Amino acid sequence: MSIFATFGHRAAALKRSARAFAQDARCTEIYVSDTANGAGDADYDLLYAAADLEAAARELRQMHARVEQRRADQTNPHLIAAE
Repeated sequence: MSIFATFGHRAAALKRSARAFAQDARCTEIYVSDTANGAGDADYDLLYAAADLEAAARELRQMHARVEQRRADQTNPHLIAAE
């Protein structure tokens, strides 16, 4: 399997995982009603998960921009800075 196919499969897996997490996050209404008397450990797990997902999203956006820039550089070699 080529690096491109591997990357494509991994990107599709990330997309599926993100959608699954979004569906899980919608279950919080049930959790809230089950823990009406106070916060549980899952509250903090959700906060840590959110922080990790925000960091991952930022990294993926930056990676996408770098990929786009590299593609542009390859199609316009005169734009690459001389070393």
